Amino acid sequence: MSSFETSPDVRIPSLAPGTDIRSLPIGPEEAFVLSRVDGSINVLELSAATGVSDEHLAQLLERLEQLGAIHFGKGKTVPEEHEGTQSPGGRRPPPSPPFALYDPAELDEAVDMDVDRRRKVLDTFYNLQGLNHYALLQVTQAADRKAIKSAYFNAVNLFHPDRYFGKNLGSFKTKLERVFAQITEAHDVLTRDSARAEYDQYLVAQEKTRELERELTDSQRPDRLEQTLLDLEARLLDNKEKSAPPNHTEEPHPEGPTYDTTPDPEARRRAASRRLRAGSKLPAPRPAPQPLASSEQRSSAADGLRRRYEGRVNLVRQQQIEHYVKLADVALAANKPVSATSALRLALNLSGDDPALKARLAEVETTAHAEMSDTYFAQASYEERTGRFSEAAHSYEKASRGKPTGKVFDKVAACALRAGDELHTAVEFGRKAVRLEPDVVRYRQTLIQAYLAAGLKTSAIAEIDRAQALAPDDEQIKDWLKRAKHGEL
Repeated sequence: MSSFETSPDVRIPSLAPGTDIRSLPIGPEEAFVLSRVDGSINVLELSAATGVSDEHLAQLLERLEQLGAIHFGKGKTVPEEHEGTQSPGGRRPPPSPPFALYDPAELDEAVDMDVDRRRKVLDTFYNLQGLNHYALLQVTQAADRKAIKSAYFNAVNLFHPDRYFGKNLGSFKTKLERVFAQITEAHDVLTRDSARAEYDQYLVAQEKTRELERELTDSQRPDRLEQTLLDLEARLLDNKEKSAPPNHTEEPHPEGPTYDTTPDPEARRRAASRRLRAGSKLPAPRPAPQPLASSEQRSSAADGLRRRYEGRVNLVRQQQIEHYVKLADVALAANKPVSATSALRLALNLSGDDPALKARLAEVETTAHAEMSDTYFAQASYEERTGRFSEAAHSYEKASRGKPTGKVFDKVAACALRAGDELHTAVEFGRKAVRLEPDVVRYRQTLIQAYLAAGLKTSAIAEIDRAQALAPDDEQIKDWLKRAKHGEL
């Protein structure tokens, strides 16, 4: 291949006009990739800029294209003789994303930092939720320890708060501290073999849950149903064409008098004689003209056509429903309840609101959530161990959909409580755990802490009394009782 030829890997993604990240049904990872799309770099460069593998990036870009967020074009490619010369490490510097994740006015803050650095700080800070450790350091998952340390020191030059000692940083100070703390964590995890292996397992679990979630979400997207209906219409038209009689050439009807074109003179004389003899007879009466169809007759004919069309539509629709039900059966036989759920959702959408399909979907959904539960639980456990309590609470909550046990409910409540800003969730799931397993003192203790943090003292005191009846010798409960008597709660 010539060094200037284009390939799928050097296509250039661009934002579709009017794209708003916040309105799209996408996750943090897709939002991060989308934030790096600016119409000037190709897919290979985008992979280097985001730290996302080529294969996974292709999947993310395909989904963004299906959502209408981006489109692809072909632009300039990098000549082979110049590849790797754009920046140290053989990568172009990451592009600046569109201002969808933060207010552009933040760039105008009067601080002792040039605009390019301000933009990099803001881009990274507002994408932290969607960046894994590898993407944050801009290395691949195959990077060795030396490459990771090199990437870390490059990041230190930009994000370490001490690099700006004595300068006015304004709101950028807290952003730098937050980003640098995350970079330090990424370095510490990825340079220790055991910690890195555990983190890689976490990423595998995270990717699996995202794929399962995408599959479930896609079957509920309005555009997916619209496409299904368009496919039905195409099938209907195709069936109509196949059922039509084959084309055949008909004899043209004469529109005027006919003339004898027989070349034989004797034959023309005989024909003239026959016409003369026929002319002596009375002409045959013409058939009486039929009266024009009445409006009622026209309406009846239209109704008949409409009924026949609706019948064909319903037939094709029913065939499509049966197709999705069969797909669900195949998926269940292969132990893939998530795929079966997606197929049944499409079948139910087409059927309107079939009670039998709805009941079966509910049953299969329960199985699908149970399959996803273990993966979410493993993901949440890692997030909890590493102090990411808000993420852990959300992951445990998703795990609880498939396995609604007191243990999982209590995990949701405890992590939401430690996150500090999700007290409503802590109270809600604390109550669920206690209702499900009322004799477990630990669940009641979590609920008491949630009540106290939320300022619900009356509910907390009532719950302390119930816990004391179950465990009168528990030191924590004794302390709460003492503080309650002195009005110190």
